[in-house]
Amino acid sequence: MKKRLDGIKRDKNYKKCYILNENLNKIVAGEGGICHFIEQNREAIKGKDGSLISSPHLENGLYIIEGLIPIKGKDEKIIGYFVFAIDAEDYLYKIIKWLPVEGRGAETILAKREGENVIFLNPVDVEGEKSSFLSFSVEKENLPVVKAALGKEGFYEGIDYKGKEVFSFIGKIPDSDWLLIVKIEKEIALKGLEYSRNMAILFGLLALCVTGLLIFNILLFFKQKLRSKLSQTAYKVREAEKVGRVGFWELDHKTKKIVWSTGVYEIFGVKEEKFNPTLESTLDLVHPEDRENVEKVFLHSVLQKTDHEVVHRLKNRDIIVMERCKHFYDENGKAVKSIGTVRDITKEYVARKKLEESEEKFRILSDFSLTGVYLMVGGTLEYVNKSYADFFDYSPQEIINKMKFLDFVADEEKERVAETIKKIETGEINEIRFEFKGLTKNGKTRDIVVYQRAILFEGKRAFIGILLDVTEKKQLEEKFLQSQKMESIGRFAGGIAHDFNNMLQIVISNSEEILLNKNIPPKERENVEEILSASMRSANLCRQLLSFSRRTPARPKSVELNSHLENSIKMIRRLIGENISLETNFFKEKLFVFIDPTHLDQIIFNLASNSKDAIKEKGRIRITTSKAESPREFISLDESFEEPKIEYALIAFEDNGSGMDKDSLEKVFEPFFTTKGKTEGTGLGLATVYGIVKQNGGFIHPYSEIGKGTVFKIYLPIKEGLVEEENSEKETSVEQMKIEETSILVCEDEPQLLNIIKIALERAGYKVTVSGDPILALKTIDDQKEKITLLLTDMVMPHLSGIELFRKAKKVVPSLKCILMSGYSQEISVNPDEILQGVTYIEKPFRTSRLLEIINETLKK
Repeated sequence: MKKRLDGIKRDKNYKKCYILNENLNKIVAGEGGICHFIEQNREAIKGKDGSLISSPHLENGLYIIEGLIPIKGKDEKIIGYFVFAIDAEDYLYKIIKWLPVEGRGAETILAKREGENVIFLNPVDVEGEKSSFLSFSVEKENLPVVKAALGKEGFYEGIDYKGKEVFSFIGKIPDSDWLLIVKIEKEIALKGLEYSRNMAILFGLLALCVTGLLIFNILLFFKQKLRSKLSQTAYKVREAEKVGRVGFWELDHKTKKIVWSTGVYEIFGVKEEKFNPTLESTLDLVHPEDRENVEKVFLHSVLQKTDHEVVHRLKNRDIIVMERCKHFYDENGKAVKSIGTVRDITKEYVARKKLEESEEKFRILSDFSLTGVYLMVGGTLEYVNKSYADFFDYSPQEIINKMKFLDFVADEEKERVAETIKKIETGEINEIRFEFKGLTKNGKTRDIVVYQRAILFEGKRAFIGILLDVTEKKQLEEKFLQSQKMESIGRFAGGIAHDFNNMLQIVISNSEEILLNKNIPPKERENVEEILSASMRSANLCRQLLSFSRRTPARPKSVELNSHLENSIKMIRRLIGENISLETNFFKEKLFVFIDPTHLDQIIFNLASNSKDAIKEKGRIRITTSKAESPREFISLDESFEEPKIEYALIAFEDNGSGMDKDSLEKVFEPFFTTKGKTEGTGLGLATVYGIVKQNGGFIHPYSEIGKGTVFKIYLPIKEGLVEEENSEKETSVEQMKIEETSILVCEDEPQLLNIIKIALERAGYKVTVSGDPILALKTIDDQKEKITLLLTDMVMPHLSGIELFRKAKKVVPSLKCILMSGYSQEISVNPDEILQGVTYIEKPFRTSRLLEIINETLKK
């Protein structure tokens, strides 16, 4: 390092050359004492960013100029300084040595004011033939160099520093502290009166003056050129201020005066020629509501020696500005200057406010949305709304930037969902819809539907999406599909019931006819009895199917639920046996429901039978009744459905039997589904219960757990104030007609059935006329209107229904009575008003004895 510094010193002809540390108090490389200039200004120089050159000063008999250049490290911090010292005379002589000098007594001088003194360099002392560096006090005002230092310019006649009378020209070097003086002694200029000499001297002086003027004009040219460039730069700055809506200012803390750029005047809306900017007048332009804060922020930053930034409004202008400021301090830490900028941010501020309002609206809508909303970047969830978190039993804070989308997917579906998401992540598609089983914080699963789309977020490919929790919807859909399936089975059962019951009727009636023969062998009699028994069981099975499908003709009436159940207790006890206890807890008030009593019995006995089979040894059955609100989850899949205000009587039928698993519970109402052995149940008991409950406008829902038991909750609409109507018509005591005087017209489109009924009735002693067609039956009635007493007709026939046949026949024979037969009488069930007075109903298949009872009862009415 020393060799390097010595080389620089030698090449540059430096008097000194060394390196100081960052505190300017220690030489770390090179030789020589610390410069006079640095010793006196150490604190002011320390930390300055940029090179410094001192004024010439006397040191060891020489005028010395010192230079200081900061040395920076990799982090741009100053780690030391390069210092050099040079002979001022040698340095400045190079600048002015080219200037012309007109003989003896003429000089060209460079001068500069230093405080109360003027220093100047005379490169050629005509008397001493050497250059010199001199200094004079500014009090010597007559000296040309002092005049120059005091700001004088032009031609002067006076006394120079040698005491000689001289002619001089003084000019200021543009953009410099230095002055140029060209002079010639007056004596030399005027010596001799010879014309030629005088002319020569005058021309010499003129040449000298012209030379001075030439130099001055050259300097003036460069000054004007520099001013032009400065003017162009200033214009560009003003234009830049307009484009950027920005201005610059500088505050002098001592005078409190502020210098504004043109941009500040334009932003604050004041005229440059009419407004005097000071700290106080500037604060007066701030909006009154913002002034206190602006002043407080400014003063605080001055005291804390920190930069500051503040946003405020202007008084009497719809403008919002942002001010930034930096402060400068002297060696004592006192603020001397502040510089800053003012920028019109109205457009940005308004746009930001609108964006903030938009974001706030989005946040509110998102937080109150019933759908989950999320933003995913790189698989991580950077935003979720409250609904998203609620779906999985988390809080948003637990999820955002901490959890990934796949964390909410059930293990068995993660691979499939990951493959699905990969398609949109790789850009194969930009939006997608998919479903998955979601996993909650508590380990429960939810059915989730996702709509996801790719977007560009902060320069990265990201994804926004919404989640829908469709768990309850799927459950309702499953119930709806189950209901539809059962409805379809019911329609099927209803569709075949008519023909099936007709065939059973033929089998039953013929079996009875055979059994009337007392001469048949015992073995054959036993076989026929088996046929008859199987037929009756088949008939019962068909009735259960029709009950399930809600297609049996119901005869509803007002029933007080508690008393009806109380009357059924003895029968239930006999059904369930002694090893099962029966507990009841009935509602304290009467509960009236409108239902066919036999249907209510079917419900109770079927449930009791199931409970008995579920209890292997000892157990308990509990029946409770209460009043309940509408069970909405069973009413409608439509969320907009407005549920009517209906109260229900609730029957809870509970046992502590073996219970059912989830799969069995889902199929419990399906026809022919049973958990019993093939020989123990038909699988129609609960299907029948389901059909009856639905037929009566109610709802049924099972709850069950393996090993704990099962409870069925049945909701039936309450019909307040209904009482069982008593027949106001007094039964007329009619003397039983003699059978042989009764003529019955039988109309049945099934020939075999028509024939067997005819045989049975004739055996009973009735006069019987038959017809296989309702049109022909009407003709028979018209022909024998005085003889026909009773019409026994099938409900469903070609051309005319049984009701239509009776209505037409009634017009011919007003006293005619009617019995309707049907294996599937949906018309009677759906339209009870169609049943006319004098009509009795009998359900196929029936025993002959039952038919004769109905005929007898009908004829008595």
